[in-house]
Amino acid sequence: MTHFEFLSVAVSIIFALSVGRQISALPFVVDPKRFDWLHFGYFVGILAMQLQFWWRMWSLNGVENWDFLGFLMMMAVPLLYYLASHIIVSSKPSLIDSWREYFQDKHRWLHGTIALAWLMGMGMALYLLGGGIPPAPFFVTIVLFVLSAAFHKRWLHALTLAWWLLLLLLIGMQLQSGFN
Repeated sequence: MTHFEFLSVAVSIIFALSVGRQISALPFVVDPKRFDWLHFGYFVGILAMQLQFWWRMWSLNGVENWDFLGFLMMMAVPLLYYLASHIIVSSKPSLIDSWREYFQDKHRWLHGTIALAWLMGMGMALYLLGGGIPPAPFFVTIVLFVLSAAFHKRWLHALTLAWWLLLLLLIGMQLQSGFN
């Protein structure tokens, strides 16, 4: 077993728990009496981001010199998305009366956590894979999430969501080509 295979097991467990949390909350999230399109969009975005990161994680299989900092950086991303999954659906989704109100109450934590996950993902890629400065859309994404955490504006949260889902769609299309 290689170092990557050994370390990827821990990441896979965290992602499996996180995705499982979201799937189990889905019936409550789509309940018409409580539904909020913005909350649902972030719910989908978090799920898509986790699945994409899990898939892209294969690019780390060529890393030969693992150290503890690289391991911590790799673990930080799924841990932050686990936290985001917990924030987006609560520990007791059956008790939420309005996902709109819930989202308004939790948006700072949610946006801040996702911004930190993107920043950590970029740092991990630079540290473990080397390479140059990430493309500008990654920085725009982080800035939008930070602004959305700072301001309680639904239009800004909708703009951030639209940008993020478009970027996830483009990344997903790129991933369609298989492992690179």
